[in-house]
Amino acid sequence: MDRVLIPVDGSEPALRAVRYAAHISRHRCPLEIHLLSVQPAPQDWQTRGMGTKAIEEHLRLLAHEASASARALLDAEGVGHTSHIRLGEPAETIAAAAQELGCDHIIMGTRGLGKVAGLALGSVATGVLHLAQVPVTLVK
Repeated sequence: MDRVLIPVDGSEPALRAVRYAAHISRHRCPLEIHLLSVQPAPQDWQTRGMGTKAIEEHLRLLAHEASASARALLDAEGVGHTSHIRLGEPAETIAAAAQELGCDHIIMGTRGLGKVAGLALGSVATGVLHLAQVPVTLVK
């Protein structure tokens, strides 16, 4: 069974990647799906006055919200999955997580909720293409 990493950020392109993987898993070959929500490390000004536990809980909540629609879709399709949360720069963190989790493949949207949403191929997707040690499928 192939182990697949799908980065999710709550965007429609990310959800299309989840739909694509669910279709493959149900109709072609079962996949071991790992959803990954990457939260950028907060800047000091964003967390002023917050304790470490409060910051971690806030980031966990953001990650949980970012993956909610993907988890719901896979649950509705009856496709098993595991959710992961990482903190860091998205492209580097996605590539590292694929290696850490022993994934055979990354399936992701062409662009997400980044600052320049109008680009045809997002900077995170471009970064993952360059950094990943495994095949990457981009879903439009």
